[in-house]
Amino acid sequence: MQKFRMFWSLLWESMREAYDKAFKNPTTSGVQKWRDIENINLLNIFVGVLNTLSNMEATFEVVSDSSLADSIKELCKKLEKKRYTITENMLADGDYYIFP
Repeated sequence: MQKFRMFWSLLWESMREAYDKAFKNPTTSGVQKWRDIENINLLNIFVGVLNTLSNMEATFEVVSDSSLADSIKELCKKLEKKRYTITENMLADGDYYIFP
């Protein structure tokens, strides 16, 4: 019984220490955030220009005679409206996923 109690005690203590290391005292880096508006932000300039160039004439279209594709056509229109925001997050933040 003592070993069982000791196991759980050590487990919870190690989890608490890991949580404290990760979330209570987060590490800071010298990297400028891409949404920083206080200083000249080259990443934001790059993201804006590349986003405009890649999405200026980008369109999404589903061509189908089936009524089953109507919901996909609506989703495609919504995706096209959000294309600048999606590309901006992909370029600046990194991973970005779209789920229908």
